[in-house]
Amino acid sequence: FFCDFDHGTCGFVQSSSDNFNWIRNTGSTSTQNTGPSSDTSGIGHYMYIETSKGRQGYTARLEKRGVVLNGDRCLEFYYHMYGVSTGELRVKLGDTEIWSKKGDQGDQWNKANIQIKDVGANSEI
Repeated sequence: FFCDFDHGTCGFVQSSSDNFNWIRNTGSTSTQNTGPSSDTSGIGHYMYIETSKGRQGYTARLEKRGVVLNGDRCLEFYYHMYGVSTGELRVKLGDTEIWSKKGDQGDQWNKANIQIKDVGANSEI
């Protein structure tokens, strides 16, 4: 499975129980000194949340349901966590947290690579 968000959201959906809206964007974010100036290629799309009006404890969930994980897999993605009030980014497999990062990670795209052992079923990431 591959997704660069250039042709839509690839079946990722926003949770109905979160507080922020996910935005598919190209170029800079709307708030200065936060977020990326472009995607990793410089010309494509990415997903982000605008948190400048958020409160502590607010969440944003972007989910992919029905992912078949037969055999060992690798989840690889780029993340950009930049700004004074940057919170936490978590990846969950079902209800189990399998990766997380907290706080400002610098004004650049960082690469995450998560090894996932065979769970033998349809899952939600």
